[in-house]
Amino acid sequence: IKILRPESLNNSVRKFITEKMGNEYLQRTGVNLKDAYKESNARTPLILIQSHGIDLTNILLRFAQELKGTTHHVTIISLGRDQAAKAEDLILKALTKTQQWVFLQNCHLAASFMPRLCTIVESFNSPDMTIDPEFRLWLSSKSYSSFPIPILKKGLKIAMESPQGLKSNLLQTFGCTGSGEVTIFFKAYSYKKMDFDKGQPSISWQALRYLIGEVIYGGRVIDNWDKRCLKTLLYKFCNPEVLKDDFSFSSDGCQPVPGSASIKDYIHIIQSLPDDDPPEVLGIHPEAIRSCWETQGEEFIENLIAMQPKTTTANLRIRPEQSKDELVMEILSDLLKRLPLTVEKEVKIHEIPLTFKAVLLTFLKQEIKRFDKLLFVIHKSLKDLQLAIKGEIILTQELEEILNSFLNMRVPTLWQKHAYRSCKPLSSWIDDLIQRLNFFNTWAKDDNTCASTGVWVSSVFFSKAFLAAVLQDYGRSRGISVDTLTFTHHVISDTTDKDENTGVYIFGLFIEGARWNREQKILEDSLPLEMCCDFPDIHFLPTK
Repeated sequence: IKILRPESLNNSVRKFITEKMGNEYLQRTGVNLKDAYKESNARTPLILIQSHGIDLTNILLRFAQELKGTTHHVTIISLGRDQAAKAEDLILKALTKTQQWVFLQNCHLAASFMPRLCTIVESFNSPDMTIDPEFRLWLSSKSYSSFPIPILKKGLKIAMESPQGLKSNLLQTFGCTGSGEVTIFFKAYSYKKMDFDKGQPSISWQALRYLIGEVIYGGRVIDNWDKRCLKTLLYKFCNPEVLKDDFSFSSDGCQPVPGSASIKDYIHIIQSLPDDDPPEVLGIHPEAIRSCWETQGEEFIENLIAMQPKTTTANLRIRPEQSKDELVMEILSDLLKRLPLTVEKEVKIHEIPLTFKAVLLTFLKQEIKRFDKLLFVIHKSLKDLQLAIKGEIILTQELEEILNSFLNMRVPTLWQKHAYRSCKPLSSWIDDLIQRLNFFNTWAKDDNTCASTGVWVSSVFFSKAFLAAVLQDYGRSRGISVDTLTFTHHVISDTTDKDENTGVYIFGLFIEGARWNREQKILEDSLPLEMCCDFPDIHFLPTK
């Protein structure tokens, strides 16, 4: 599967669904449990497949309140350690009563209880079993492989996904799906008599920002930079300017917030919002939202590939008559020819005394050993897979994973365990590996490469170890303790500015979200449709 512009994939899919199926399949403002409840019966478990950020307990209790007018008939237990016997006892007791609901939360945390739960569910269909028609067994679990298949086949599966985007979240908050979640947040702020002395309550914006930023989101936002971003957004949304008649959160066509309106009017305004959140509303750069769309497009394709049946032939055929095994054998032969068995073994040392660069050379030998180990794992797995396809050895689960990775053009998990971090697909990953091997071959043959052309810092396994080796060698050559040394950095916009006698030059870096102006030697906003930019060489100069 090839995508020319991954960031536009979601919009294209959305447009396709609207044309072929209708717009009602696009709005994700929540799940209507009432329809799912009507389709179920007392012998059919309802399986809620949960995602991050969804409070299933409140959703189920709110639905029980709307349907029955009470929640006394709902019994909830969260599965985990030593909860299996209690859960089974709750189900058996509920079966002896009328109009009972049992909700077993977090089934993915009780893998040992799943076989017993499977037996209980199967007993519901026994002719000798009498069950009250209003009885319901609710199960919640994350998507994981250990969930019993018989329960999945017999149960009614409901995917509980959180709304995506500003529009869907606002529609859910304003009760567009009948959830009734309206003005819950504002109950947290209580007005006093002095607030009404002037006829209109004054708003404590500082208290409002603290309530949202610290009370509501305080436990969820941990990173200091995320906290800073959250506070910045709160100052934009919670300030006296929002009360002005002509105030708008965005200049991209969003309607101004009306001073007074009914719930229906607000819902109508929300429905007129664009499906894609404008970057200005989120307080981010336009290219940042494009990066998000690109990630979503890639995840969409990965999910499509993962859902394909294992028995079908590969999509990535070179010739129509080529089978899956023939395709993989062709890939194996190509990789075995292109990848060397080892990196250059002999590290040559030139005129500079060994004591002045001993640590750096040690680092080079260690990196070569890591690449040699990676190449050994790759070659062994390729040869074993060849033998397995020919039928000479057993196709193990590990080899089958490698075969499927080749068909999906992904880097096998076994290789990733012994390799450096990389998000590239298989073909690009192989090209990148060959470039890294060529660089280390050049460095091993001529140790002056580090001083003359610089070091491709992103090609090494551990860049911190490389920088530490540079400091140690500099300290030894100057008789300075390494604990007193640090780096000063200079961006080299012109290669004629290089001084090869001190420090080290690194290249191969990229910058995302900005670009380097080589003439003015400053950072600037990135150009439209430009995600990453090549960054110039950087001179790392050890300094006391």
